[in-house]
Amino acid sequence: MWEEISNNDRADSFGNMLIECFSLPWLAKNEGDQLEYICSSCVDRLQSALDFKREIIASEQVLKGFLFQSDIQIEVVTEEDSMSAKDDHIENLGIKTEDSEGEISALDIENSDKTDLESKPKRKWPKKRKGANRLKVYKKYTQLDLREAIVSVRSEKMTFKEACTEYNIPRNTLKSNLSNADTISEDNNFSCEDKSMKERYFRLIEEIKMILKYTNAIPFKTKTAKYYCAYCSTNGPMFQDADELRIHTKFHEEERLQEVDHFMRPYWLNEILKLDVLNLTCTICTTKLPDWNQMFHHFDSEHGIEFDEAYTKVVPYNLSEPMQCVLCHDDFPNFHSLDGHMNAHYNNYICPTCGDTFVAKCRLEKHLQVHHQGEYQCEECKKVFTLDKYRAKHYKLVHKRNTTKCILCPEVFNTVSEQNAHLVEYHKDTTNVYICEYCGRSYTHRKNFLKHLSRKKYKCEDCDKRFPSFKGLKTHKCET
Repeated sequence: MWEEISNNDRADSFGNMLIECFSLPWLAKNEGDQLEYICSSCVDRLQSALDFKREIIASEQVLKGFLFQSDIQIEVVTEEDSMSAKDDHIENLGIKTEDSEGEISALDIENSDKTDLESKPKRKWPKKRKGANRLKVYKKYTQLDLREAIVSVRSEKMTFKEACTEYNIPRNTLKSNLSNADTISEDNNFSCEDKSMKERYFRLIEEIKMILKYTNAIPFKTKTAKYYCAYCSTNGPMFQDADELRIHTKFHEEERLQEVDHFMRPYWLNEILKLDVLNLTCTICTTKLPDWNQMFHHFDSEHGIEFDEAYTKVVPYNLSEPMQCVLCHDDFPNFHSLDGHMNAHYNNYICPTCGDTFVAKCRLEKHLQVHHQGEYQCEECKKVFTLDKYRAKHYKLVHKRNTTKCILCPEVFNTVSEQNAHLVEYHKDTTNVYICEYCGRSYTHRKNFLKHLSRKKYKCEDCDKRFPSFKGLKTHKCET
């Protein structure tokens, strides 16, 4: 096994050949140990296997050089031309073949690979960011900036590149708006509708800025009946208490007007703006404005400021307990009910089937699902529902577990009460706990706390205890 033999003009042994071919942990015996042997049939099979392995390794190294070539041409050649071309290509790569130097140099192959990698052109633009990360680095420009850039380029006051740099507008954005402007000027029929839409959106942005400049109204966004700062969007902190939202928004005072264009993008997702108008006041003359409609009349008559788009696209809310509509002063148990009620005051979109009105297009599209009834079966219990959203809600509440997530950590719960108990125990510093002074019960939601207090209507004159009903108070007096 370990006796030296001649293998392709070099000294070797069958034991070393076995180790090289199959990576066997086989060591040579000492001189005094019993000798090891290999039969002739195994020798032939071992040599064939080793030769085949060496051919694969050599072919792989040669093919690496071909893969790094950028210009690959396919042409019909003879066998002799193919062999000569292959040899020339290997020589150009600096790879030594068995015919020239006896064996291939791995160092030369590594150097050639590095050279080809360095010559490969680098990516010109950075990888596209996702979601909120893309918004953080998005170039912030106003609609007024875009208009002035278009005018500057078309009047030849600035070059295209200078306008992009001066107004901080992406090249593709300015290019597309320039082409649209040219199309509008050429097609009069198309221009009326498109130009009117752009003018109305531009006017809406300007009117929003005027309302924020001349009043103390606070813009906000909502998601699943939770409050979010308009400047931080739904990627920022969530607020259960409107007072906390108002305090947080004061930190955005410097960007109160500059960020309007940014948080109103894109238009199809931010068609309307919600404003908290609690204690609405005119900042010009410090006059308290008792009503939302009175605000428009006040600015028109006292300060000569007129509004047009804000009548239908800016929706006022009074984020205080109890929830009350700013326009008709009706009371509502929660924000979700109030938000749905605001559709009745705006007829921006009308359902063609039932005639209901809606303030935004997305609300109309959601409503239209009601008129497309069918049979939607639950996969678990086979119960049938008329709407798919009812089936999804049923599955979430009945069959799916762990659907309630903590707003401050990744913990999930089966019920809202478990979530509230978790907030009180693990997030005391970041949540408000409301404790009833009469019975000692604690609440993490202010609306639940106020609802509990409203039930304590009947007070005992002797011990100051309160009861939700007169019968409870009467029973208490009889016991004492």
